[in-house]
Amino acid sequence: MTMTTLISPPEPFLKPSYRIDGRQFYDVVAELCEISERSSSRVEYFGRCFESLAKYFGAVVAVLNLRQGSRTLERTFSTDEQLATNWDATIDSLVLQAQTDEQAMTRFYRNAESTLVAHALAAPIRSGSGRTTGAVAFILPSLSGKTAESQLLQLDQLLELIVENSPLDATVPNSGSAQANHQILKSVIRASDYRSIQHLAFAIVNSLCSKFNCEQVGIGLVRNRSILLMAVSGLSEVPKNTPGMMAIQQAMATCLDRKEPAVVQAAGKLVGQIESSDCQLHRLWHRIAGESCVATIPLQVDGECIAVISIRRKSSQPLMPEDLQRIQLLAESFAPALPLVDRASRSIVRHIYEAAGGSAREFYSWKKLGQKFIAVAACATLAWMIFGTVEYKILAPSTIVPEQVYTVSVPHEAMIAQVHVLPGQSVRTGDLLLQLDIKDLLIQQMSLTTAITTTQIEANSLLAERRHQEAFLLQSEIEVLKTDLHLINEKISRSEIRAPHDGIVLPTKVHQRIGQFVAIGEPLLELANETRWHLEVEVPEHQAQFILPQQLGAFQSSARPEQQLHCQVTKISPAAEVLRNKNVVIVEAVLADRESWMKIGMEGHVRIGTGSKPVWWVHLHPVLDYVRLKLWL
Repeated sequence: MTMTTLISPPEPFLKPSYRIDGRQFYDVVAELCEISERSSSRVEYFGRCFESLAKYFGAVVAVLNLRQGSRTLERTFSTDEQLATNWDATIDSLVLQAQTDEQAMTRFYRNAESTLVAHALAAPIRSGSGRTTGAVAFILPSLSGKTAESQLLQLDQLLELIVENSPLDATVPNSGSAQANHQILKSVIRASDYRSIQHLAFAIVNSLCSKFNCEQVGIGLVRNRSILLMAVSGLSEVPKNTPGMMAIQQAMATCLDRKEPAVVQAAGKLVGQIESSDCQLHRLWHRIAGESCVATIPLQVDGECIAVISIRRKSSQPLMPEDLQRIQLLAESFAPALPLVDRASRSIVRHIYEAAGGSAREFYSWKKLGQKFIAVAACATLAWMIFGTVEYKILAPSTIVPEQVYTVSVPHEAMIAQVHVLPGQSVRTGDLLLQLDIKDLLIQQMSLTTAITTTQIEANSLLAERRHQEAFLLQSEIEVLKTDLHLINEKISRSEIRAPHDGIVLPTKVHQRIGQFVAIGEPLLELANETRWHLEVEVPEHQAQFILPQQLGAFQSSARPEQQLHCQVTKISPAAEVLRNKNVVIVEAVLADRESWMKIGMEGHVRIGTGSKPVWWVHLHPVLDYVRLKLWL
């Protein structure tokens, strides 16, 4: 059978990719810890650990290469000599590559039919200083890529544990620190069987109660420098606010403060029994418990008290020093697992609360004056945001508009001949604004005048001939012609369009229409009263509800942004309209003072004060309104 390597280069080992769990993994960890305790030399220790790893992963062939000072430790493992021979060159190259590249890797192997038949794991062995001192490689039956990566992660973790618990030299057994680590690891492995901290706490108290023939055993965890009673033997739930439970919890709190065991029991029952403590809370508990023997024992890990055990025994069975020591030793075997299980089984709410509380405590524990000042300032700002008030001001675009506008329209159909004014120009009553074309009107005027003269001559001739009836008809025709002439003269006189009032010419495009015919009544120009004008403020519809008449504000023109002028709301439009692609409500405001530089049509912004509002509402209400609209709250 021909073996070929899968075409995929080794990838860097990433620890966070998979999660290690399962009883089988914990069993091999415990086995490695036992090997560490029983091995008398590093050679024996690494050899036995190597065999345990090979059996744990189910390897068919395995190789260990480890430098021990000037010597090199080499070990091989195989389930079949023929397989070991077939894989000899392949596995040796893997060990060499893992040592050279200093990274863990996986390889997959296929036969001539491209069937996956096996995969390999290889990882370097690093000393405590991080220096690579060797490597291991395993040939395993075919598995999926994800399972192989999980195995590679486990291999790396197990190698770290092996190096950490290795003997200091070839003759000295494992150190005390390694034994301590082993005890902690075993306690964690035992604790992993329990679903929650309550489950573990009840198991501890019931075990201590039956083992040491106690009436009652309780355990309380230390949380935020206070005691939380978690379990009491014989009870499925811990009752609250009962005299007995309160006495136990108070005694535990005293033990936490003193950080040493405390015992209160009847004197002189047995020779050598523990002397009673002078703690008044323990004596109160002693009286409530009917003169029974009571004691509290702190459980410490790395000098920090993490839990307190409470014990109650019959008065006829006083506590001896060896009893207290045995109880403490047995309880402390589970002590390292208590914080781990407590943190693992906490709820999301408690996790957030403790994370926030821990961050706050760390923040306020700073000793530098500047950092304390920042903390005080942050608290003051938060209090101001919650309880303070500030005037809510609405900022909206505005335009200076006239109060009255006069429209100049076409008196009769004609062509625009000339425009005598410009936008923005001030005009007075009677000033010439536009000139309409009168060429056709003059021709009509001349024609009518000629017709009237001719007809009048004919009428006079008929009168001379005493043809009065015909002369009367011609005289009637002359009156009609005179009426038409009067109309033509009137049009000619009105072809000069003059200003009906004083004002300012508003922007217009009439200059672009010179030479065009305009219909009668069509507006051509607009004149605005230059002395009577106001501000037109475009308030967004979601803010219009806060605007009321007589409210004060300030106008800031785009032409003079450094100058602010006081204004007052006078009128609010009853309907909304669309301007600048937004739905707005038009609000009119008048200025207290008018500067000479201000012109009609100038734009700016008006900030209107609407009264005091909570600070948090002023800054958050746009977001809250948006959420309400989107979620229909």
